[in-house]
Amino acid sequence: MEIKKKIRESPFFGRVYQVIYNEYYALKRISVKRMFRLLRPGRIIKWAFSRTKTIDYLYGVDTGGFIRPEELGVARENLKDALQYQRCNEELLVSFLELENLPVQGRVLVDLGSGKGLVLMYAARKKFSKIIGIEFSEKLHRISLNNIIKFKSLCSDIQCSDVDSILGDASEYDFPDDPIIIFMYNPFGANVMRHVLCNMEARIQRSQAPLMVVYMEHRQKDVLDQSPFLKNVTKDFFSQGRHQALEKHFAIWEGRSASLD
Repeated sequence: MEIKKKIRESPFFGRVYQVIYNEYYALKRISVKRMFRLLRPGRIIKWAFSRTKTIDYLYGVDTGGFIRPEELGVARENLKDALQYQRCNEELLVSFLELENLPVQGRVLVDLGSGKGLVLMYAARKKFSKIIGIEFSEKLHRISLNNIIKFKSLCSDIQCSDVDSILGDASEYDFPDDPIIIFMYNPFGANVMRHVLCNMEARIQRSQAPLMVVYMEHRQKDVLDQSPFLKNVTKDFFSQGRHQALEKHFAIWEGRSASLD
């Protein structure tokens, strides 16, 4: 017991011990039946086949990975508002962008917290007038720029070539007066979201052009619901039966001074 205690108190061996301990009990929690279910040949083949449809596989770009806030290269004083990087569910994103009632024609798409540019690249295959990504991490921004260049050179069905990734703070971004769709995939916490909301409200009051907010995996949904300038239209937007499964993952608002096309 004394040796075990010394190992746990050691700065290096204590950390190794904790990792092994956590992994061991994580594996124990998976039942044998579930383990065999996960390792069925059919499931493995389906997973492998789905990988061949990803944008990374098709175009040699890099949108994967999990990057913790402290590894994003942002200033220490801004870490409290930073969230980890993890790309959104690609299949859900594609399904959403394929919706017939999503008004892309003539709209500017602004992706707040655009990361490595996954949304920007998929959106480029739609008839947006312009696509803008705002990313706070220089590390992710540089990867995004490289991805966009590679994607444009290899993709044959690009509908919008005006794609721009901007290194900047979403809380300080002034939205354009054009008809706009603002996309977010859980990019930041409530504090930054309140600043972003102020900028949305300023844009709504300044311009009569339509404004739509699309929030995927909407953890700060309550912040937007409290705004008198935004109307939650999620249920109406997903009213068609075959699209209702997406309602769990996406919330939609429109500026109260404008209506959907």
